[in-house]
Amino acid sequence: MASQGGLDLAAAEEQLTSAEVQAVIDQDMADVRANQIRQTPTFFVNGEPLDPFGMQELIDAVESEVAEISGEGDGQ
Repeated sequence: MASQGGLDLAAAEEQLTSAEVQAVIDQDMADVRANQIRQTPTFFVNGEPLDPFGMQELIDAVESEVAEISGEGDGQ
């Protein structure tokens, strides 16, 4: 199907097996292990995992971070 859409399959296969692409995959896997990612999607707010994830949890986390930063700016 991809070749019917104009993809050069030989070039794509060569790129997929390149050292550059493997380095990106290796770094991604290292990040997954370091951050203990167990599912997708996984969201982080200022480096902290948002668990459980939901729209309201995300809004609450962002509002909390903004309030904390705003409070610091006021000398509180």
